[in-house]
Amino acid sequence: MLAPIFSDLEDEENLPSVGHKNPRADLGIPSLKTILEVKFMRNAGQAACAKIIEEIAADASLYLSQNKPTGYDSIIAFVWDDRAQTEQHYELKTGLEAIKGITAAIILPRPSKMARTLATETGKAASRRPK
Repeated sequence: MLAPIFSDLEDEENLPSVGHKNPRADLGIPSLKTILEVKFMRNAGQAACAKIIEEIAADASLYLSQNKPTGYDSIIAFVWDDRAQTEQHYELKTGLEAIKGITAAIILPRPSKMARTLATETGKAASRRPK
């Protein structure tokens, strides 16, 4: 969806290594010096939100490392909330945007009409039963 708008969009761009870590950004837009970090939140509750904040904070520290310049100076965090727990979104957004280098956080809940299936719940293929 972004490729027609940003001709320089980089998909899963490898960034300079930081020690033993070889970071790879989800999406990069070099002309904006911006990385888009995409996360899929499968679980509900404060622990799941805290895990997303922890993961993005770790990514940001690698992507914007001062020792190995990457050409990027900001990150936009995009989180798909598969549990549609909109009551958690404000605190999650505030927490993400407090991380150094994160310029914006977008949290998108799964639409209510997009029903969760057994395969989505268990991670296994749902069996079809004849009606």
